[in-house]
This record gives sequence, C-alpha cells and structure tokens, in this order.
Amino acid sequence: MTIIMKCLLIISIFLQIRNMECQNLPPTDLVKITYFNNTEGLYYKFLDKVKVTNSDWKLINYLDLSDYTTKYLTLFNLYNETFQLCSELRKKINNPESTYSCQQFAQATIPHLHEIDQNHQSILSTIGSNDRIKNRNRRGLSNAVSRLANVLFGSVDNIDFISIFNKITQLAKSRLDNIDVIPEQTRIVKTMINETNHTLNQILTYQQKLEQNIQSLGEQAKLNSQNIDQLKIRTMLLEQTLFFEVLLNQYAYETQNLLAIVDSALQGKVHSSILHTQRWLTELREIKAIIPVGTTLPLEISAESIPDFIKISEITIVHKDKYLIFVVKIPLAQTIDFNANNVIPLPITYDSQNLVLIESNMEVLAISYDTEKFFSMTNKQWEMCKELQSYTLCRNSQPTHHKSKTDLCEVMLLSKP
Repeated sequence: MTIIMKCLLIISIFLQIRNMECQNLPPTDLVKITYFNNTEGLYYKFLDKVKVTNSDWKLINYLDLSDYTTKYLTLFNLYNETFQLCSELRKKINNPESTYSCQQFAQATIPHLHEIDQNHQSILSTIGSNDRIKNRNRRGLSNAVSRLANVLFGSVDNIDFISIFNKITQLAKSRLDNIDVIPEQTRIVKTMINETNHTLNQILTYQQKLEQNIQSLGEQAKLNSQNIDQLKIRTMLLEQTLFFEVLLNQYAYETQNLLAIVDSALQGKVHSSILHTQRWLTELREIKAIIPVGTTLPLEISAESIPDFIKISEITIVHKDKYLIFVVKIPLAQTIDFNANNVIPLPITYDSQNLVLIESNMEVLAISYDTEKFFSMTNKQWEMCKELQSYTLCRNSQPTHHKSKTDLCEVMLLSKP
C-alpha cells in the first residue's frame, strides 16, 4: 500500500468518525475498531511457511520416433509381400476359393493400414511443420535452437539443448536406458512405450509366423500349378489375415497413443504414457539420491504428491530429428525453512499532537525459524510463488542475509523477543 493510499485511508476514517460524532452516535456502533498493542510502528501479518528454490534438476525423457516408422515399414512390407504372392498363386491356381482368400486378406488389412498411415502422416506434419511452429509463441527461443529443433511447448532459455542432443545420441547408441549428468543437474531417460513382456513376446511370435508363412507361400509360388497345395495356401492366408489383424490393431493403438502424446505436448502436458505415476516415483527416488548437499526435493515422494510436483515443475517439449524430448525442470528446495510476513506500517504516537508513520522499504519479509537469516520480496514476487498444501515455494534470486550483519529495523523488530 503506497503512502498516498495510507493517507487517504486515515483521512477517510477520520471523516467517518467526525460524521458519526455529528450524529451523536458512538463509533463502535458502526465500525469495528481493532486496537494494536504493538507500539513499535510495524505490524507483521503472517502469510505462510516458505521454502526457497534457486536451482532445478532436469528430468529429461526422450522418445525415439523411428521405432514407430520401423514398425510401420515392416508391417507394410510384409503386407506387400503377402499380397504379391497371393496374386501370383491366384493366377496359377485360378480357383474361386483362392481368390476369395486373397480378397479376404486384403479387406481385413487395408483399412488398418490406411488408418495407421493417416495417423502417421498426421503426427509427422504436426511435429515437423516449421511454418506452424514459427507462428507459435516461442517465449525467448534462441536462434541457435530454432535451427536445431521444433519447440512444441515451453521455453528453451537456460537449457543447453545442444549438449542434451549430444548426450541423447550417445545414450541411444549405448545399451543403457538412462544417464545422470550430475554437474549439469540432469537425468536423461529413454522412454519405452510398450505393453507387458507377455504381449511383446506374443507380437514377436506373430511377426515371425508371418515371415515363415511368406517364405512358405513363396515356395508354393515357384511350383507348377499341379503341385501347389491349395489347402495349405488357404490355411496360411487365413493365418496371415488373423496375425495381421492382431499386429495392426496393436500398432493402430500405438499410433493413436502417439497422437495423444503429441496433442498433450502441444498443450504443455507430459502424457501419462511418458511419465506415469510409477515412473515419476522411480525417477524422483533416483534424483533424490544424487542432489547437492543443502538442497532437497520440495515434496515427499508419494503418489499423492505427484500432482504438486507437476504443478511446480517447468515443462519444455522439443522435437529434434527422430526424437521427441520432454524436459521437466523440478525445483530443488533449500533446507532452511522461513516464515513470510507482510510488513505493514502502523502510526505511533509521537506526542499529544502528532503521529509518526514508518515508511518500510520491505513489502514481504521472510525470516528463518531460528530468526537468524532473512530475505525480502515484493508483493508481486510473492504472488508468483507456488502455493502447496503445507507451505509456499518461492523462487528467490536475491541472496539470503544474516541477521547479525544488518541493522534494518524491519528485521530487528520482527526478531525482537
């Protein structure tokens, strides 16, 4: 509250009291008067318990999009080989049942392939359109990074993406799934979006069976029409139809899921397929074990605290080459706890004719529990803090001061016993 506003408030109260006196009405009948016993001239209104952060730990998850392309090309090639062999055998056999088997195979697979292709193209156009990205608000995006990648969401300020790209490339070439870069306070994790091991083994078995059937169909296609085993061909084509439906349904689900991941990324959200609750818990425990001395994670690690971790973290999502990269900057809290107070000047009696109002240079004063350390903030800075269930987390770029090295009256009065 400015000095002018304070003066106007005092004048307003004075006029109201004078008006009531003129009406012969006691002031207490119309207004509630609060008496302050504090005669020091400053009133400290408690705001909340406070933890301070001035550093982050970057949790980086990357998704290799080439896995999807490889799967699609593999399935498409298997389809083409099967259909080509089916056409060759149909010409040799000239049997209505064989023709029907070929048609049944095509009718069962083509709609799935078409849907997958559309989803695949939609994903590529969404994350790879330079014109679209240029029209988005890039919020401080540097020219160097803009030439390297498409920023789907967030800010790349204070993030060394060139170093991150290099480390992701190195990690992708290794057999490791994660790496900790402690000097840069970074953890990089390869994200695998897969089903259970049982499902993966089943899919691999189906794919191997498709390849075996193609080989057998190829051998039949080399025979004379009289030596071709038509029953075997129809059986293999039926198997191809069934196995293709299973694999294409699975891959259609994966592409739909990838579309959901990209859509979430454009809204600044990390899809649960990338960071689900169990993954969050695992990664947070890994980070907690290596964070610098004097800092701690701002919340206890539990499933219930994950929403608050998301709330206080800064998210940046980037597409580079074949990688979709999710950077989650998790704030690290200092181990010193503070109490935050609004500093409100109160008039004090100077003599029978005059009041004195202390003009404070502080709007919010945060002082440690032991009253030995403190820092100050403006009201605007306080509003930018993140309110959590048990305290408020504030990003403080100002240094923390020691009480013994200051003579500020705001600090001395607050810590006065």
